[in-house]
Amino acid sequence: MRVLLTGANGFVAPYLSQELFQFGHEIFLTGRESTPLQNFPYFLADLTDQEQVQRMIAWAQPDAVVHLAGISDVAGQGLQRAELMTSVNIDATSFLCRALHQQNRPSIFLFISTGLVYQPVDLPNFLGFNENSALGPLNDYGWSKLAAEAITRIYDSGQVTTYVARPFNHTGPGQDLRFVAPSLAKRIIEAEQEAIIPVGNLNAERDFTDVRDIVRAYRLIIERKPKQKTFVLGSGRATPIRDIFKFFVDYSGKNITFERAESLLRIEHSSVFGDPTLALETLGWRPEIPLQKTLKDLYDFIVTGAKL
Repeated sequence: MRVLLTGANGFVAPYLSQELFQFGHEIFLTGRESTPLQNFPYFLADLTDQEQVQRMIAWAQPDAVVHLAGISDVAGQGLQRAELMTSVNIDATSFLCRALHQQNRPSIFLFISTGLVYQPVDLPNFLGFNENSALGPLNDYGWSKLAAEAITRIYDSGQVTTYVARPFNHTGPGQDLRFVAPSLAKRIIEAEQEAIIPVGNLNAERDFTDVRDIVRAYRLIIERKPKQKTFVLGSGRATPIRDIFKFFVDYSGKNITFERAESLLRIEHSSVFGDPTLALETLGWRPEIPLQKTLKDLYDFIVTGAKL
């Protein structure tokens, strides 16, 4: 299968390209950077430019597109922020679907959404967000992803088969330091043997899955072409950020404590985790890599300054 990955130089694409390549697929990459991170055919393109997207699809002639590209953190306020979020997360998705449809041959479009599209839930017996849970994001990033999901449904036809993956937090070596696990690891690595470091809300609970498990689910979706259209991907359990912090401190061998920093706090769900039952039943997928291994690999990667 000829598979085109957007967001080529992001966190997930290097893992997904290797996963697909190992299973015999032909890989094509696109991104906005002039130099790709990997040695696969690469098309330099701005996905917010419809003509460039059309040329890119004509170049790759993909059997499947996995749309990884997007932004979660946009500089600016008000209208400027809204326009950037709309252009990158929504318009680009529409341009890709349209260009695929114009190929006039069967293809697959897998849109990578987020577990942040759901309404907050605070129930004692909550079993996790599933494909049918009530939607209602807390921020503009979640709304932009939900809007893009709707666009993929419009283009789901005989020519283009569209799927949506809603992964929850996934991490591993190479993740951007803006995210919680690598951010904590980096601060602990750089701290003195005895130190106090600033942190955000360590009481928040998140569903952490290894990126290497997540990309396996993406591959299974485009290979098996299931009847179901949306898949929640996660570990099925909520892990307190405090436990992540404690693991890194223990692994470092340092005597580190923390102080809460208001600048690191944000509006968020108190507990977020997914119910991946449908992925298990339909794709035979479940996370296989223990969280401790993921965190150890992430920490060691930052220490060594390695490259993917």
